[in-house]
Amino acid sequence: MTEAAGPELFEAAAAYAARGWAVFPCVAGDKLPYKEKGFFEHGVNDAKTSPYWVKQYWARWPRANVGLAAGEQSGFWVMDADIKEATGDKAAENGFETLQILEGLFGEALPETLGQNTPSGGRHWLFRWPGRPVKNSARSRLGPGLDTRSSGGYILAAPSIHPNGGRYAWIGSPDSTPIAPAPEWVIRLLMGEPEDLEWLRLRLDGRELPAFLAKRIGQPVSKASARPPSTKTERISAYARAALDDETKRVRQTGPGNQNNALNEAAFKLGGLVATNALPEDLVRQHLMAAALGWSIDPRKGGWDPAHLEKIIDGGIAAGRNHPRDVPEPPERQQRRYQPQRRHRGGAPSPAALGVQMAAGRAVWNARAASLTDTPAAAFLAANGVDPATAGPWFGFGEVEYLHGPDGAEPVCIGRWPALLAGMARWPDRDGQPEVRAVLATFLSPDGCRMATIADPSTGEVLPPRRLIGAWQGAAVRLGKVSGERLHLTTGAVIGLQTRNAYPGVPVWIGGPVSALLHLALPETVRDVIVIGADGASDELRGRVARALGGDGRVTVRFPPRRARNGGGHG
Repeated sequence: MTEAAGPELFEAAAAYAARGWAVFPCVAGDKLPYKEKGFFEHGVNDAKTSPYWVKQYWARWPRANVGLAAGEQSGFWVMDADIKEATGDKAAENGFETLQILEGLFGEALPETLGQNTPSGGRHWLFRWPGRPVKNSARSRLGPGLDTRSSGGYILAAPSIHPNGGRYAWIGSPDSTPIAPAPEWVIRLLMGEPEDLEWLRLRLDGRELPAFLAKRIGQPVSKASARPPSTKTERISAYARAALDDETKRVRQTGPGNQNNALNEAAFKLGGLVATNALPEDLVRQHLMAAALGWSIDPRKGGWDPAHLEKIIDGGIAAGRNHPRDVPEPPERQQRRYQPQRRHRGGAPSPAALGVQMAAGRAVWNARAASLTDTPAAAFLAANGVDPATAGPWFGFGEVEYLHGPDGAEPVCIGRWPALLAGMARWPDRDGQPEVRAVLATFLSPDGCRMATIADPSTGEVLPPRRLIGAWQGAAVRLGKVSGERLHLTTGAVIGLQTRNAYPGVPVWIGGPVSALLHLALPETVRDVIVIGADGASDELRGRVARALGGDGRVTVRFPPRRARNGGGHG
């Protein structure tokens, strides 16, 4: 059945433009832009958000489809999945199968975000603009059947009519469904810079890769296709992965009437694998939440409340932990036990563990509050002489779990506290936008007047109020561009901001606790480093830091004289 175009197309275009999304007219029942000399000649490059121009366009072509410009102008980019049959010597492509492979390998599903079903059987996902240029039409970067629309590209938006006669339809609503950021693995596949490819190789190390992905990240295709997964770096067994995939699929396919029970049962079963370290709890939560948010909605009850879904998942996992499930091991691996903290020589995390750590740090950072205003973190900064309004984009506030594992045991959550968050980056800046891969969390009292006093519930031992979360090795919070030979290196967030304010002409890096400074790599131009905030460090540790940062002697590393301690402390 072919749909008939009407005034709903102009109404939709006007509504999108009012949201700040740039629109333009496309030929009725087609995907190509209209063109009229002296009026509308340049397609997507003439897309507008002005009510005047939207009215002029649709007055000229009342039945026009709605072209929606993607990219920085509209604040989002689009992932497009299609199914294409084989033609001649060109192989068939199935973007949904490609996406399923990628989600399985990276252990992270796409988040709930605004999207569209296309009349040809495809799907659009809209993702928040990441602050880095996403390539338009990047089919070769993501895999068969997956493509992108970004700056210079566009999609037809609902209720536009496809050439086959069907209408585009939103998944969710532009008025109520937020546009989420894409997972880090998606962005890095699209970017493809050397550091992105290195990150991807670390994340996928030891896994058997399809040819398209091996080629994308610079791995030999033949070896990637033939080798078995590495027992040294593989974090999730085939058995646990299959269990996660099966339970997620079962939840996703459950219809109205039994959805609560299905979600609780899946969380219970997977909670048993969490209890034996066969599955990371965060990964289970991500998969189950993504599956539940994709449910069809009972029209009598309306949409699902994420808080309600989280409560079901939390309860199921907690109950499942009381019924641990052991993972059967192949005979040749009976003596090899899963070790979540396995490390390489020299104390560095394994590539697989590094990928998991990065995801953990990014998760904490992405969950931060939209603003520092009126938060305990703002109160803490003000109490220490720092105006919160001047802190900058690499500081935030969040409620963060404190994980503690005494005597090398697996860390468990002993509580949740307000925290001042400082985003730490390792890779070189891109247009002043370094990517956060870890967070320095300073845990605070509820009113933010001081750092929190946190004690081990079993022993009463007072624990450090600052923790590094994520892949912190070599990362730092960068305050100011390094343009000369001098650098101030600090150990805490507040003391870093205080140092920046006291010496505005010298760049400041916040590297975290003194021991973390052993892993920093300094810019080639730096010749003079002053380490601030290391009063409590031993002379032996100070010496090691000086040798690590000084390298072959090209850098002079200095520590200010120790100050008398007054029982306070800076975050």
